[in-house]
Amino acid sequence: MAIVKHLHPEASDSISNCQLGIPANNHVTVSFVDAGIPNSLDVTLDPPIKDVSDGYKRILALRNEAWLALGVIAENNPSQPPRPQVRTFVPPPLNPSGFLVALIILQAYTILTPAHSRYAGLANLIRGTVTQLVGAWFLPFSVVILIGAHSIEAIYMYLLCNEHRVPTDAKVKYVLATVCVGFPALQEFKAETSRLRIEAMHKTAKGR
Repeated sequence: MAIVKHLHPEASDSISNCQLGIPANNHVTVSFVDAGIPNSLDVTLDPPIKDVSDGYKRILALRNEAWLALGVIAENNPSQPPRPQVRTFVPPPLNPSGFLVALIILQAYTILTPAHSRYAGLANLIRGTVTQLVGAWFLPFSVVILIGAHSIEAIYMYLLCNEHRVPTDAKVKYVLATVCVGFPALQEFKAETSRLRIEAMHKTAKGR
């Protein structure tokens, strides 16, 4: 995002979904969404790169140069990425979070509802279908995978919150959201840090 903001200053503050293409001989393409409109920026690599690895090293150098030009890092520490402080909790989007929560509830209902319960009709149907198609092992295994994956993601979210100096109340909400829905909460947190970073770049540019 820093490269886009530095080399394409007319871009708005709502840049998102920046994706780096594979470096070619003398250029690399950065695709991004600006105010909801897909766009791209062709960055010239001069002199031409030797290989893809050299290309990525050159891009890292361009990123540091962009950070320095935008004033978001100190000249004596160009490799240190900016860490904007996240002060408030931003909930993950309903899509796909709502779908994932519904899926988890359905999973819990299917596994926990006794076979002879009056409410076990759908649960028995799902259990029978899964057992027939995959095997009886799948439902308990899916619980282990779910708990393990969301636990790892929650720990990662906790570490990210510490890096970005998130207040305790917001940190608890971010971690709990990650426990519940997993990746969408992480994605939303990273989107918020990117938005704050771009906002800091914009303020710095205005002050020059």
